Amino acid sequence: MNRSISITTSYHNDDASLIVGLVEIWDAATRSLTDVEGLQLTMLNQPYPVTNGTNSLGFPVGATDVILLSVTTIYKNIADDQRIQAAVQAIVDKHRALLQSRGVLIPYQYLNYADKSQDPIASYGADVKARLQQVSKRYDPYGMFQKQVPGGFKLFP
Repeated sequence: MNRSISITTSYHNDDASLIVGLVEIWDAATRSLTDVEGLQLTMLNQPYPVTNGTNSLGFPVGATDVILLSVTTIYKNIADDQRIQAAVQAIVDKHRALLQSRGVLIPYQYLNYADKSQDPIASYGADVKARLQQVSKRYDPYGMFQKQVPGGFKLFP
């Protein structure tokens, strides 16, 4: 069975030198992992669609430059979990530092690519999270999806 780790962040598109910097960080870190059995390591940069503001993600109206950045791995052995987790986290931390230094980091974390170490629902912003919690209380007053469904990210701690 393959193992997998994925960590995500988002940013405002800047210029080509930003992408070069992100790739250089990714490339340098991957060189230390060449001996990991079955390793597949990807870095995804994916634009988000333009929004009219009616979304539960907190994206601003008309934003045309929002990019999802995800670092994902697949590998063979459970014994490599800590090493891969640390390597991927280091890549993402360096990516975030570069994005922050350029003033383009967005706190949003895409839920489907988020790691267990992340809190993607909180990354939507306090107002959006509160609205999602209100909807949850209205349509799931007993909290079945928050308490009885295993795994995943929850609206309430």
